[in-house]
Amino acid sequence: MSNKKKTFLNGALILAIAGLICKVIGAIYKIPLRNFIGEEAMGIYTTVYPIYTFLLIFSTSGIPTAISKLVAQERSKGNHKGAHKVFLTSLKMLILVGGFTSFLMLAGSTLIADVLKVYSWQPVAAIAFSLLFVSLLSAYRGYYQGMQNMMPTAITQLVEQIIKLFAGFFFAIRWIKYGPQISAAGALLGITISELIAFVTIFLMYHKDKKKILTFSDNTDKTQNFAKSLLAIAVPMTIGGAVKPLVDIIDSVMVKTILENTFHYPIEYINALYGFLKNDCGTLINMPSVLTVALSMALVPAISEALTNNDNKTEVKRISATGIKLSFVIGLPCTVGLFTLAKEILSLLYVYVTKDHGGFLFTAQAKLETTGIFMMILALGILFLSIIQTTAGILQGMGKVIIPVVNLGIGMIVKIVMNLVLIPIPALNIFAVPIGTVTCYGIAALLDLIFVIKCTKTKLNFTEILRPLGASVLMACSIYLMKYILNAPLILGGSISKIITAFIILIAAVVYFIGICIFSVFDESDLKFMPGGKKIEKVLKKVGVKIRPSVQ
Repeated sequence: MSNKKKTFLNGALILAIAGLICKVIGAIYKIPLRNFIGEEAMGIYTTVYPIYTFLLIFSTSGIPTAISKLVAQERSKGNHKGAHKVFLTSLKMLILVGGFTSFLMLAGSTLIADVLKVYSWQPVAAIAFSLLFVSLLSAYRGYYQGMQNMMPTAITQLVEQIIKLFAGFFFAIRWIKYGPQISAAGALLGITISELIAFVTIFLMYHKDKKKILTFSDNTDKTQNFAKSLLAIAVPMTIGGAVKPLVDIIDSVMVKTILENTFHYPIEYINALYGFLKNDCGTLINMPSVLTVALSMALVPAISEALTNNDNKTEVKRISATGIKLSFVIGLPCTVGLFTLAKEILSLLYVYVTKDHGGFLFTAQAKLETTGIFMMILALGILFLSIIQTTAGILQGMGKVIIPVVNLGIGMIVKIVMNLVLIPIPALNIFAVPIGTVTCYGIAALLDLIFVIKCTKTKLNFTEILRPLGASVLMACSIYLMKYILNAPLILGGSISKIITAFIILIAAVVYFIGICIFSVFDESDLKFMPGGKKIEKVLKKVGVKIRPSVQ
């Protein structure tokens, strides 16, 4: 393997590991935070956050990628001074973009809060300046990535998550006595502080490396308009990246407006419902993405390498088929587990208490029942989400970056229409929202699969998909059997119930592993592709599990 390829793969591995750690920290962070500050404050948090992510797209979606690409291009030509000029040009651009979006969010905090039905400017203002810090951070990250040095990006990602964890908790809990809006503002302020410290970290790294960097910047500088080149790459990616956060904002405003105007629910009750849906369920539904995102990261370079290796279409087909099958291996048991143990898992992780929300008494048991239905519906979307992330990796590896974005956009348009039609129906009410979400993911997954099959000429082997399905059905049967034998009542917050739930989850995981062995889910090709596949193969063979030959 060439040094260049080793450098790329090592860099990808560093980012993948850092990304996985950050996702785990981020997912774990939200569970205790929600238990401490309550569902209403968390509902406000999850309402304001999409505005931040939408504005963040303009400074982080396309520009860092454009920076790294142009820096790499200039360095490959020996024009190190030009590479550094790309960085300086992008830094100036991002100062303007970040400064403008921060000002926009801060100046419009009251208006934004009213539109989002938060009715408090503090949560919006608390996160405003983070846009500037992230913009500056993106310029430095893009420059280092263009130089094939992924460590600064990985370190600052970890700094972000750790500081957000401690600062967010500190201010959210300290300010909880002032009400849910101020408590949510404290949690959001933790994000701003984390981005500031991450920026300072990478700024110090750059100045430590500056002398070394500039010694390689004495080549002839071709006076080139890098700003134009940066925008040419960044603008299309930014437009694509803005789709999901924009729809999240529309979804939030639409859902709250319809519930308030049609059913005349108090806004405090609506914010609590929204917190259950987006945070309690959303956090758990997105946890399997830790694995599928890692799979997607592995697929991009694998597909790209196969295409550049004498246009090896057979290898592309093999990798694509393996990736799709692994998305089922990951998605199916997660769907089954969260569907069959929805209320039990929610009761295990979250605290539900009876509380008056704007004159509407919401009992602890009613909260659990409502959130449990949300979870059961959304669990069906986990498999679709796994397919989306996996197929996106395949398509990105083939250079077809826009296709997954367009497909997701189509699904989200359908979701918006479904919200308008279904939420006003009394029998559906708020439950129409997760139904729309699952439909959105289902449409996007189907379209992505169609394009993958069309672009790679891969034929889906349904026998290979039935194998993990059989293991998942076996797991589901074991869960229902254990629930019947143990006859475990769902004791809200009871320690016995939590112990029983944890025991069932453990046994279910063991049964799924046994099912994988019984149905011979993995073949030699799958294990070669998986991280640590050789070690897994050795372990399986030691315990007497036969590994099937690769499926062609």
